[in-house]
Amino acid sequence: LMAGRSGLPALVPSDQQSQLSGQYLNLLTGEPFDLSELEGKTVLFDFWATWCSPCIAEIPKLKELVVKFGDSFVLVSISSDALTKGRDKAGVRDFMEEHGINYMVLFDDPEQSLTERFGVVGWPSKFLINEKREFMKHPTAKSGGTVSLEEVEAYLASLY
Repeated sequence: LMAGRSGLPALVPSDQQSQLSGQYLNLLTGEPFDLSELEGKTVLFDFWATWCSPCIAEIPKLKELVVKFGDSFVLVSISSDALTKGRDKAGVRDFMEEHGINYMVLFDDPEQSLTERFGVVGWPSKFLINEKREFMKHPTAKSGGTVSLEEVEAYLASLY
């Protein structure tokens, strides 16, 4: 496989498919968001928490990706604060305002935890799903797994 301009090996589709149909998470307003609305789109799921220093350090880069590639993908940022004894919804909303977050943030619900379903064991964790619902992965990985922001940026750049 050719490395992208970044020098990283290009991400490839895995045989693992995402199941988004019939799954809901709450927006910070409390309204449900139907994940099936994301079908047919390239989606970056970003699992983070307000107490996570590396997560906070990535916010400027995530904002930049949304501005640069916003037409090519959807960033779904999932706050794991409810699962990790972090802030409540109001606290996460305040955090978003403080940091000028310009993308969708969902609040993971302990009842139907996407964090658990994706197998997140550390923060931040990112999963990239292409428009065919395939998890993208490192060429040497056996199945879809977490990807870096640099790999995501190289993949999105390759779509142009």
